[in-house]
Amino acid sequence: MTGKKKSGLVGMFLHTFKDGEIIKQGQVVGLDGDMVLVQLFSWFAGDPTNVEGMPRAFIYSKDCVLYATQGDWLFAYETKYSRPTR
Repeated sequence: MTGKKKSGLVGMFLHTFKDGEIIKQGQVVGLDGDMVLVQLFSWFAGDPTNVEGMPRAFIYSKDCVLYATQGDWLFAYETKYSRPTR
């Protein structure tokens, strides 16, 4: 153990929104000052893509929704945000 205190944000999952549509999906992997490092995931296969820094203020804004678990994150997408297929 390194003795570093882990932030409550690290490990949480998220969706970002613009005009009510999900834009990005990811998991918080670290913090760097006022920036939150987010591992993004592909919409196509769900594979990790790149890590992006997002301002902490944005993470706590109405344009970002946080989830405590991967299950909560997936459930929210499947039940609230995914569009029915034709």
